[in-house]
Amino acid sequence: MTIWRAATSDHASVIIRRRVFRAVLFDMDGVVTDTRHTHRAAWGRLFHELSAHGDVGDVELDDEDYREFIDGKERQKGLRSYLESRKIELPLGHPDDPPDATTVNNLLEQMNSMTTIPTAPAPGSTTTHT
Repeated sequence: MTIWRAATSDHASVIIRRRVFRAVLFDMDGVVTDTRHTHRAAWGRLFHELSAHGDVGDVELDDEDYREFIDGKERQKGLRSYLESRKIELPLGHPDDPPDATTVNNLLEQMNSMTTIPTAPAPGSTTTHT
């Protein structure tokens, strides 16, 4: 990434992989915005529903367990960490599994759907994943 500004301009541009951008917004989830409460609530709902489903027993999540096993970790690592603390092993799962199969992938997909708000890029904006 290069930041470039012409001597005759008050505006800078950012160059990433030979493409010029006037503005760049980085994903700062949890850094600029406080998403801890949203994520804690979503994890709590996920484990409440999993407990109610009955396949794995009681895996209700409290604040202390959230901080110890999930908070600050990538989702899959947090999920596995919490389940391991309860001595629960789940299969990773396959893309062709039914949506109600109790697998790591399905639980992560449920978690993603609970914490993702679908939005469309603003007119004239570009979404780039690097």
